[in-house]
Amino acid sequence: MTTCKSILITLVLALSVSTPALASYQETVLADTPEAYWRLGESSGTTAYDSSGHGHSATYSGPTLGQPGAMAGDSDTAAFFDSSDAIHAAGTYFIPNLDSWTVEAWVKAPATGTSMPIVSWYAGGYALGHDGYYTLAIGDNGLPAYLIRDASGNSYNVTGATAVTDSAWHHLVGVLDRQMGIIRLHVDGREVASAPIVALGLISDSLTIPLNIGEQYRYWAGSSLFVGLMDEVAIYRSALSAERVRFHNDAGQGLTADADGDGVIDVLDKCPGTPLGLPVDAIGCIAYCPAPSKTEFDAAIAEAFSAQSVILAEKDATISALNAEVNLLTAAVSSKDETIASLQTQISSLNAATAELQQQVAALKAETSVMYTRQQLDQAVLSAEQALVSTIPAGLSGIFGDPGFVLPGSTVTEQINSLTSVIGSMPSGQIKKLQDLLIR
Repeated sequence: MTTCKSILITLVLALSVSTPALASYQETVLADTPEAYWRLGESSGTTAYDSSGHGHSATYSGPTLGQPGAMAGDSDTAAFFDSSDAIHAAGTYFIPNLDSWTVEAWVKAPATGTSMPIVSWYAGGYALGHDGYYTLAIGDNGLPAYLIRDASGNSYNVTGATAVTDSAWHHLVGVLDRQMGIIRLHVDGREVASAPIVALGLISDSLTIPLNIGEQYRYWAGSSLFVGLMDEVAIYRSALSAERVRFHNDAGQGLTADADGDGVIDVLDKCPGTPLGLPVDAIGCIAYCPAPSKTEFDAAIAEAFSAQSVILAEKDATISALNAEVNLLTAAVSSKDETIASLQTQISSLNAATAELQQQVAALKAETSVMYTRQQLDQAVLSAEQALVSTIPAGLSGIFGDPGFVLPGSTVTEQINSLTSVIGSMPSGQIKKLQDLLIR
């Protein structure tokens, strides 16, 4: 498929797609883990808060707050310094010692004809037994400079060739790179000066001299002071690369945003909102293709609809598969319902059989309740025997014509046995008389 045909099909299918802008300036700075980062965006008060997360808050001494800031597209404000204002950050956190070091600030200064320190740490000179310092400054000729001296008096200075006292915002960065053995100065994202640091040693020990913003401390004379606007001051305990310095500058000027994600930053993009995936030229517009003929256009539409049809067919297949699964589940539920109904029928039959058995048991219990016990039967037999042995001997006495006739035996059983023996030896006529006697 040719590039132009791909573009045509993509345009047919394209929907509104947007890509978020790149990181803000603040996010860009924090990505390089500054030791301290003062945005100078407070509108009132005496505290310049540290945005690095290290808690190195500084103290305002006179600057006018809430002034228009340097960052494009960012409402964060700046501070204005006149000839008597400064910011002081106390502590031992701002001494490079043997570390690499970077100092960064945005300034907007007029031509004054005097030296103007931007960020300075100065131990005070030999009179105090210490001589190390570092200063990012503007010289009396308006040229930017970065100056470093160690405790042994070895000093290294780099100066730009173009003045920055034109009352426009400028991004100034001084870099001490001990690994590469170099000191660099960057202005507006470009390296403008550098020098090797052959013998640079320890800057200083742990003196508690404060870091000064907008002022350079001098024990032997009055301090020199900055005049103008200042914004986004940062200190790094590392050496920012030239690439990162340039990226900081571009982020501050709003040059890194690419809202439509076509690879051309917004400030150069003459065709914003280009659909994702389309090839663009250097100004962000879709690469040129000849106007398609009606046949090509119709073919592109047909191919686009074909692609859509494939997607819809896949969706339909998915829906059909889901419906089949639902049907299987429904059948399984129905089968389960039938099994449950069958079990319920069997349970009902068992309950009926149980009820019938319970009725039979109750009837047996009723019949058992009126039956004689063995003891009762024995007693009834005994009573009958007693009645027999008390009645029959008298009748036998009349039959035998012997008034003194008695049955031998001392117990009923013995007398019964005797009676049986007597009856067994009686003639039939006497037995007939005995039967008539018993019937009466």
